[in-house]
Amino acid sequence: THVAGGGRVNQSFDDELYELFVNEGHEHLEVLQTSLLRLERSSSDRDAVRDAFRASHSMKGMAATMGQVELTDLMHALEDVLGAIRDGERASNAATASAMLDAVDASMRLLDAFVAKSPSTSEIPVEPVLERLRSLAEAGDDAPGSFAAANGHDVHGPDVDTVGAAVLRV
Repeated sequence: THVAGGGRVNQSFDDELYELFVNEGHEHLEVLQTSLLRLERSSSDRDAVRDAFRASHSMKGMAATMGQVELTDLMHALEDVLGAIRDGERASNAATASAMLDAVDASMRLLDAFVAKSPSTSEIPVEPVLERLRSLAEAGDDAPGSFAAANGHDVHGPDVDTVGAAVLRV
């Protein structure tokens, strides 16, 4: 039987596993939403980035285990953007926050469709959200307002001293 998220429901799935996925899935998405809202208010909130990254990583693994391809893809793309923010390759700004929150909204809708055993998710804007997230993750942004710069890290890469040896400013 095909269900929301591009996966299949194996009728032998243990009810306990199903309940665990649904309950923990909602918890991870709530943590993600709360963390992203904190990050939107304070772009240098290191704890918000860490919490959101962990929640997206956990949700990605759970969704993959349950065969939820679209949800797995959204969480993977979201994790990539959060990793870029954490590593100082991308600034956390309004556009980034909006795209990440849209991903959480789409993910909540996918999880709800999974629970309802909905055969279609075509009304959920997964592809446009994925495209935005992938674009953000690939583009990078070493602007001085980035997470790394706000936390005292050099965002412009290595410098070379007068003897020619590479010196990283940290």
